[in-house]
Amino acid sequence: MELLLIVPGLLPGWDTLAGYAPPQPRAPMLRRLLARAAVTAGDGSPERALARVYGWHGDGEPPVAAITATADGLDAGTGCWLRADPVCLRPDLHGVRLYDARALALDATESRAFAEAFDRTYADDGLRLLTPAPTRWYLQLPQPPQVRLQPLATAIGRDIRPLLPSGDEARRWSARLTEVQMLFYELPANLEREARRLPIVSGLWFWGSGGRPEGLRAPSAAVHADEACARGLARLAGGAIEPLPAGFADWREGAAAGESAVMLLDALRHCEGEQDAGGWQAGVEALEAAWFAPLAQALARRELASLTLDTGAQRWRVRAGDLWKFWRRQPAAACFGG
Repeated sequence: MELLLIVPGLLPGWDTLAGYAPPQPRAPMLRRLLARAAVTAGDGSPERALARVYGWHGDGEPPVAAITATADGLDAGTGCWLRADPVCLRPDLHGVRLYDARALALDATESRAFAEAFDRTYADDGLRLLTPAPTRWYLQLPQPPQVRLQPLATAIGRDIRPLLPSGDEARRWSARLTEVQMLFYELPANLEREARRLPIVSGLWFWGSGGRPEGLRAPSAAVHADEACARGLARLAGGAIEPLPAGFADWREGAAAGESAVMLLDALRHCEGEQDAGGWQAGVEALEAAWFAPLAQALARRELASLTLDTGAQRWRVRAGDLWKFWRRQPAAACFGG
């Protein structure tokens, strides 16, 4: 048995916040796993880590838009796809901060209203906004835009000004972001939201561009995830996707003898961007009880061959028996106080 746990946000950089004292979650088994692990560079994002599992070998970030469009039932077989997700922008003393569609709670009727307004405005440019899911909107382009776009997860809770499009067509796509903000501002759908004291749809965030990836293959390990990118990759590879178990004991009870697995545990992903230290602390402690403590026991008893934690920037691998190697001590992660 081998397990790969993809856990974005597990080790946030709280030390980047000047004068901030990070919380100290009660997670002794996680600390022990990290201390005994061999550390290598991580995949950078959960989407890239998942795509690697399915045999994707491209540079940079995978074409998330085409992958999730497939999960949402769209035919992503032609052209270049671009996520154009609805966002809420809130100015403060430090800039203009972005919050994703989780803050909006849009329904299908509202989504269609924004899409219809966009389509009327950009019909001459051949653009049509597709809204198959309230949190995932799309554009289909005849060819890839010559621009570098930042993933939505990178922008959540942060000032968008340093994250705006860059590259040869940066001016064009930055202008489009501003145009859409102006278009949406006075739409009846937004005025109705404002009257109900709901956050308005401030605009769109473009990211995840690319064509449908080819040559993907289903891994031998079972993949457990409750996320659109994982569902899209599985569909493109002709494989199955399993629901996320409640914890290690739940997975082990249903797993075949010797079965390996990949788990995407993404509940902590946005805590750093949203500066939700309390939510992160509670989330780590919940993962400690459901996963890290029983995993450490399984490794110590050699019931598990190895565990790999992909936290984004780094991959931490612990083999059976490593927990007893007291001479191996990695420096504590910054979020655990240094």
